Amino acid sequence: MCQIEWRKSIGAIESSGGIFLGRVVALQQVDGFNDHLIAGEEPEMCLRLRRIGWKIHGCALLMAKHDAAMMRFGQWWKRTVRAGHSYAEAYAMHGRSSDQFRRREIRSILVWGVAAPLITLVTAWPSYGLSVFLLLMAYRRLFVKVRAAKQQQGERREDAAIYATFVVLGKVPQAVGVFRYWANRLLRRRSTVIEYK
Repeated sequence: MCQIEWRKSIGAIESSGGIFLGRVVALQQVDGFNDHLIAGEEPEMCLRLRRIGWKIHGCALLMAKHDAAMMRFGQWWKRTVRAGHSYAEAYAMHGRSSDQFRRREIRSILVWGVAAPLITLVTAWPSYGLSVFLLLMAYRRLFVKVRAAKQQQGERREDAAIYATFVVLGKVPQAVGVFRYWANRLLRRRSTVIEYK
C-alpha cells in the first residue's frame, strides 16, 4: 500500500514525500516544516513553497528506503485516521484560499465516509434493504474509478485493485480523523501524534 501511495510522478508534482532533497534557501523562505502538524507536513510545506514560486519535481532515482512497518489491519486503520486528521487540519489552514487545499479530499471523505453510510442506515428499513444495495454499487463504482486511475499511472491491475479497495475502505477511518481534528479544535486541545507502529 505504501509503495503505491508513495510512488510519485516524474517531473512537476504538487508535493514531495518525507524523503526529499531541497534547496536550503527555499526551505528557509517558508520556515521549513510546520511543527504543529501531526502528519501531512510535506504537502503543506510544498504548498507554501509553490505559492512563492518554487517548483517541486519528482525524479526516478531511488533516494532512500522508508519502512512503514505496517503489517496489521489495526496499524493501517490508525494511519488512515491520521491521514483524515491531517487533511482536516490542512484544510482548516489553507482550504479557503484560492488553492482550495485539501477541499477535494475532505469532500470525498464526508460524502463516502459519513453521508452515504448514514443515508443508507436511515433508509435501509423503509427501502427494504435497497439502500444497502445502492451503497454497495456506489462503492463499487468508486473502486473502479480509483483502480482505473492507478492503472493509468502505470500500476499493475492487481496492485491497483488492492490500492482501490483500501481507498474505499479508508473513507470511514479518514472520517474518524476529520472528526477527531474538529473535536480537538472545538475543545481547544492540541492534537497529539496518532502513532500506528
